[in-house]
Amino acid sequence: MLQEYQYEIGPEDYLAYHKYHFAHDSRIRTRVTLLRAISALALLAIGLILNIKGHVNAVSIAVFAVLAVCAWMLVPQWMQDGAYKTAEKKYAPRIQPYQAVTTMQEDGLHIWNGEETQVLLYDSIEDIGEDDAGYIFLGYGDHQTVVIPPRAFIRGMSEREGFLSELRHMVHKRRQGVQM
Repeated sequence: MLQEYQYEIGPEDYLAYHKYHFAHDSRIRTRVTLLRAISALALLAIGLILNIKGHVNAVSIAVFAVLAVCAWMLVPQWMQDGAYKTAEKKYAPRIQPYQAVTTMQEDGLHIWNGEETQVLLYDSIEDIGEDDAGYIFLGYGDHQTVVIPPRAFIRGMSEREGFLSELRHMVHKRRQGVQM
């Protein structure tokens, strides 16, 4: 079982992972929900306090309620856009594109980054994620991720699906072997 995938990794691939991570990480979702609630409640509280103090009338409270609903709806997109722009400006320019080769072997994925080969054992893969653009994200260890872009699969979606199927099978097989 020796399957080899050659591809180039560059800043756009890490930015794709950044978007995926923002949408799927439970800690980020918790922060977004907390900020949404704080923003909406703060706007409502300001409207109520101003009404109690006599600075605004009931119609103005409705304006603050609408602002609170807008904040609730828009905060996630603002946070994602801000985080993405930060990653795009601060981190992406530091990433130099390089040729990578991922080889699926019996013991794990052998990933060559142009300088050295890392072996990602199947039982160390904690998460296999995908996005709509065709990227595959393999999470392992202390929040580390291997990014495999869709262009790694030169024969298209069928090759990609075959890779994912075999990868999931090997991860499951290794986990079962470890638990026995």
